Amino acid sequence: MTTKLKFNKLTYEQTSLLIQFIKEVFPEKEDETFYQYNELKFAGTTIHRLFKKHFGYGVSMRNVLFALEKLHYVIYLKKGEEITVKAEKQTDKKEKPDYSVDLYKELDVDAIYVKIDSRKMHNFIRAAYDLPPVAKEDKIKYRELVIEEIDNFKNTHEMPPIVPE
Repeated sequence: MTTKLKFNKLTYEQTSLLIQFIKEVFPEKEDETFYQYNELKFAGTTIHRLFKKHFGYGVSMRNVLFALEKLHYVIYLKKGEEITVKAEKQTDKKEKPDYSVDLYKELDVDAIYVKIDSRKMHNFIRAAYDLPPVAKEDKIKYRELVIEEIDNFKNTHEMPPIVPE
């Protein structure tokens, strides 16, 4: 399974919006938990789908990781059974990430965990996909609440123009 997504290069405004979205919608959680829903592959894919569906453009794992690092969220790297805290990277402003290299191969890890609320991430997946016509009413109601939270965010932040691919 590849961790690269098609959309990698964001404008400054799009990157700023992504950082604000993560900060406000997925604040850093206090406790250390390592679940599927706070693993970067899941979180990055969920945020990509949310942005593609509700903002008109997608984001990559690198974009999400960059935003999390900018917010100084704690990021854990798992290699085998060992889990370590990812050191904060001092980046050169002119440095351009190599989008052709798989992020997990580049970091030589099996998993990347982020200190965010995994339950909230799990619930937001409902807004990233269409529900089946036979979905239970509680799932539909919760999906509507999530979409309302996304719409409130969009209404309180300036949306960057969509750049054609």
